[in-house]
Amino acid sequence: MKRSHSALLATSLLLVATSASAHPGHDAQGLMAGLTHPFTGLDHLLAMLAIGIWSARQSRALRVGTPLLMAFGMLAGAGIALLSGGQALHALIAEQGILLSVLVSGALVALLLRLPTLAGAVMVAGFMAFHGFAHALEMPAAGSAMGYMAGFVVATLALALLGRAVGQRLMSVPTIASRLVGGAVMASAVMMAV
Repeated sequence: MKRSHSALLATSLLLVATSASAHPGHDAQGLMAGLTHPFTGLDHLLAMLAIGIWSARQSRALRVGTPLLMAFGMLAGAGIALLSGGQALHALIAEQGILLSVLVSGALVALLLRLPTLAGAVMVAGFMAFHGFAHALEMPAAGSAMGYMAGFVVATLALALLGRAVGQRLMSVPTIASRLVGGAVMASAVMMAV
């Protein structure tokens, strides 16, 4: 029974914040800003946790590789943002990609879907590229850019591993718990879009 309580607690924590783009706490700089940034936006938090949760049911290669794929995608997206100058159109596309990542990752969790390893890897890296792009655009002007990116990579890895641990717990309880968590993530994505 304690496991189902843990799953319900995790679901509740996912729903604490209500705004997709409100990222408070930009006073930090460098490494500290990067470490905290993924935790300050519901969109980033939900996508990273949901992808981690989803990865628990995937092939061994994808399950083990998902945190690294997430970090790679984040860095690739940040690199694209920095090289492109972060134009407004690109920022809008990134925000739509982030919203899509939350919706799809929630659906994958709710439907208990397994993807082929290559397809899952491309999806994870692609979704995280949108997040990395947005993170680079929100990088504080002061402080170390390298420190900031190192910070958001460490935070991404932590969230991926936390999500995977929750996903492993959910596998030991009735599937309704996974469906509820995924549904809550999807509902949050819909609320963000409105």
